Amino acid sequence: MTDLNLFLEPKKDIEKYPIENKNILHLKKGEMLELASKIAQDVNDGFIEGVDVLIMAKKLETFFDALKVGIKGNFSLPQSNDYKKHGAVMNEQLMGIRYDYSVCGHEEYNDLASQLNPIKDRMKKIEDQIKKAVDGIIVDKETGEEIKINKPIKSGTNTIVVKIYE
Repeated sequence: MTDLNLFLEPKKDIEKYPIENKNILHLKKGEMLELASKIAQDVNDGFIEGVDVLIMAKKLETFFDALKVGIKGNFSLPQSNDYKKHGAVMNEQLMGIRYDYSVCGHEEYNDLASQLNPIKDRMKKIEDQIKKAVDGIIVDKETGEEIKINKPIKSGTNTIVVKIYE
């Protein structure tokens, strides 16, 4: 029986993605997605080590993140709206918008905020105390009373973390 890939094609009939005469700047989105899919398929088919691809992806991500930071603020778009070049469209947009309501002079808001912040701080201290509890027992610092508690439910997902050290 012939081994099949994710596309239910025989592994021996895999068409290699042509990368000669390609330039990243001129690749179309579909071509980039196809290349990524082909590489993922090669990992699935056992032709490429998944660990190597993950390390390569992390190194490229590190490179591109550093490149974006390095050029940020050092150029401007010829036009602020829908500037198109090399199959990409760019716009200037305000990102990470935050509002500071403390300057509005709204008495009720300021009163509620002054009540809420100490409550949040106290809750954080209690959460830290609960996380450090041994055998589900917390000792009240003021009274010395032992309080039995249930441990918080810890959740998350397992993922492989790649750190580049060289």
